[in-house]
Amino acid sequence: MFCSGSTTRTTTVRRPWASRPLDLVFYIYFMVHIPTTILIDSQIVLPSWLYPQPLLNLSDFWHRVSGDPLMAVDQFGLDPNMVWLYTFVVAELVLQLPFFFYAARELYWDSPCIRLPLGLYGAHVATTTLPILVSAWFGYPELLLNQRYLMLAVYSPYFLVPLLMVLNTLCWAVHSGHGSRVINPLPTLSSTDQSQAESISKKTS
Repeated sequence: MFCSGSTTRTTTVRRPWASRPLDLVFYIYFMVHIPTTILIDSQIVLPSWLYPQPLLNLSDFWHRVSGDPLMAVDQFGLDPNMVWLYTFVVAELVLQLPFFFYAARELYWDSPCIRLPLGLYGAHVATTTLPILVSAWFGYPELLLNQRYLMLAVYSPYFLVPLLMVLNTLCWAVHSGHGSRVINPLPTLSSTDQSQAESISKKTS
C-alpha cells in the first residue's frame, strides 16, 4: 500500500497551496496534461473523424510552425520507425490518463498517499520523454534551429516536472523515515537482546 490507514485523506488537514508550492506545480501539470492528452496527443493513434476540425487545424498549425515530426505521423500508415511513438501514446491513454485524474484529486486534498505514486510516475515519464527530446534535437537535421528550440520549450516540461516528482518523492522518503527501511532493512537489536548476544558470545569463546 502507498500509505497506512492512519494517514488517509480523511484524517489529515489539507494545507494551503502556499505552504506546498511544488504540489501546486504538480497539480497544474496534471490539470493541463488531461486535456492535452485527450485532445492533442491522442490524434497520433486515433482516427481523425473523432475530432472537430478546429482541433485538427491546431495540430496542423503546430506542425507547420515547429516542424514537429511526431505530430506528422500517419496513424494508418504505421511507420515501422515510429512504432515506439505509437506505444508511448497508447500507454499514455490507457495507463497514464486515469492516473492524471487520481493524482490531481490526491494533490488537491493534500493526501500523503500520492507521494510514492508520484515518484513512480515521474521515473516512468522522465525516461520516456528524454528520447523524444534527444530525437527532436539530433534526429531531424531538416529542422531549423528555431524549430528545435520551440520543440524543446514545449516538450521539456514533460521531462523536468516528472523528474522533479522523483526528487520530491526521494526527499519525502528520507524525511518521513520511509527511506530508513531501505537503507537499514535489518531490525535493530534491543539492549536486552544485545546483552544476551554478548553473553552467548562469551560462553562460546
